Parts: sequence; structure tokens; C-alpha cells
Amino acid sequence: MHIFLKVLTYSLIPLIVSGVISALSRAKSVKSKKDGTVYLSKALLIIGVIGATASIIPAIITLYSNEKIIVPIGFLAFALLSSTLIVAYINCRIYYDENGFTARNFFGIRRKFTYDEITGIKEDMHEDYLYMGNRKVMIDSFSVGACEFLAFVHRKYKSINKKNLPKILKTKRDIFNGNIQDSGGFIFVYALLEVFLIGFLIFILYYTYGNASMKNVEKSTVVFSECVLDDDALKLTSSDGEKYELSFLSDDFNTDKIKAICDGSTYCDVYAKKITPDNGSEYYSIKAIFASDTEILSFEETREMYIKENRVILLFPIGALILWTAFIVLSIIVGRNPQKFSKRFAKFFFQEGYINYNYDR
Repeated sequence: MHIFLKVLTYSLIPLIVSGVISALSRAKSVKSKKDGTVYLSKALLIIGVIGATASIIPAIITLYSNEKIIVPIGFLAFALLSSTLIVAYINCRIYYDENGFTARNFFGIRRKFTYDEITGIKEDMHEDYLYMGNRKVMIDSFSVGACEFLAFVHRKYKSINKKNLPKILKTKRDIFNGNIQDSGGFIFVYALLEVFLIGFLIFILYYTYGNASMKNVEKSTVVFSECVLDDDALKLTSSDGEKYELSFLSDDFNTDKIKAICDGSTYCDVYAKKITPDNGSEYYSIKAIFASDTEILSFEETREMYIKENRVILLFPIGALILWTAFIVLSIIVGRNPQKFSKRFAKFFFQEGYINYNYDR
């Protein structure tokens, strides 16, 4: 895993360097007034470069330190997210002239179109979509040169077809049936939060069940001289001063069997994990205890106690995932049939201005 993360981290550095070069370079001048380019705002590029740089440095540092693997993964995730802005600025472009236009998408794939291929335009609040049959090209409203390009397209279409470019109100794949402006933006947010909540749930599942594993358990022969019950934890001290702890005790747990071996003379085979907290002294978390080949505390007992104690944490991501999924379903129902609901209720799902109540189907 560490090798993969290092390769992925270092592979982002050339992309960040390309972003810096693009940020410092000036836009090329067009050949004539009839030629043009549409590209994203340089502000997005600068945000991407700063975000990726600020994330990649701590990601590299934590990869070579003793931090848990989740720490560099977190920094790398932010670096990847910021890097998408750099890729979008470099790749997402439209080049046009009198003969047609070439659209380049996020992955750098180019597609050429002529103006007589255009069949319609769908105008949303933050972007417009040019349709060429089943294909479409998105033009972000905040892109540099977007207004000039769209005005040029309207003129070319009218000169070729002797009529205005038809507006498309509804598409076959629109889950809101053409009633919601910027439907793609809503779908993106829905999917993004859904994926985040699912990922968070998987992380909590790993935290609950993965940490209950017996990896990195050390075996040692110990003589316990002291045993103290502190809330739901049993704290033991060995004859050589080492601290041990048995946490997440249930109400019905029999502490007497542990106290019986804390007499300063009984030799025990103890299986435990070394814990080094950020604040406080290090100690050993007990996983199993055997004395004279007799099982005092089993691995299964400590595992069940840990899982039972942390199982309640699962309620939050599961509840949040259920609520968010229900919100998505209700918003789709409202978005497809806004006329059937009051405007006050619809505002709970969509801001004012996004719902097209005048759409006549």
C-alpha cells in the first residue's frame, strides 16, 4: 500500500508543475476575430495549484513518518481533488472558427463538429449544452470566451438554417423531467455526498471490526502486582512497572478472575498491543491472558467487548446515509412534479429560481 501511495503521490508533482507553468503563462492571441478559444477561469487553476501543493507536501512527509496510513491517504485525497481543477483548466477547451469547432473534454479527448450538425441548445443557470444529435458539449457560463462563442454559434446556425437555434427544455436522461435548472449540478452533489457517506461508513466499519483484529499483538510473560477498576476499564501494573489495560468492560464481566492473578506471584502469558497515545503514557492493551495453561481471558472475549462498545458509532453514518438517500428520492419526486407541491415545500429541496413552474409538458 505504501509503495502504491508513493507512486501516486510523486505522479502528481509533474501535474502541479504544469499547473504552475500554465498559471504563469499568458493566453495566446487569436489569429483573427473569427477565431476563438473557450477555457475555464484561471482562478480555478490557481485554487487547484495551491490546494494540491498544500496537500502533497504533508502527504509526502507522513508517508515517510510513523503516522497511520489513513493520514497520508487523507492528504492525498485532497491533493487529487485539487488536481482535478488543474486537469480541467488544461484540458477542457473549445476552439472555434468559421468552419466549425473542436471540443476537448476533461480527459483530453477531442471531438470536431460543424455548425450544421447542431440540433439545439439547453440553457441552465450555470452552463449551456450544445446538442449535436445524441452528443453534447457543455459550456460553463463562467468560462472565458463563453459568451462570445455562444453568440457566434447562434449567428452561424441562423445563417445556415434561416431560423433561430431551437432551445431544448427536456432531455431523455433528465431525471427531473426538464423542470429543474442545472440538473447536472444537483446530480453531481447528490452523488458526491452519497459516495462520501458510503466511504465514511466503510471507514467506520473498518475502525470497528478491523481494529478488533489481533494484528501486532505481542506475547510476554508478566507478573501482575496491582489491579484497579477505573470506570469501564481494568488497569493492571506488572512487577516491573509496565502498564496494562483491559477496556470496554461490560456490566456482567467477571473482574474477580483478573484480580485473582494480580497477586505479585502468578506468572501469566499475556497477549497485548502496545498503545502510544498522543497525550499520556504508553500502555499495553490486553487481548488475552493465560496462566498455567489455563485460559483466564480469551481473544474472542476482548474482540466481542471492543465491537460491542464501538458498534453504536455505526448508527451515525448509517442514519446519515438513510436520511440523505431519502432526501434524494424526495427531491427527484418533487423535481419531476413541482406543480403537485406547494412552493414552500419545494424550496426545501431547490432554491428559488431553479424550478421551472411554467414548463408546459
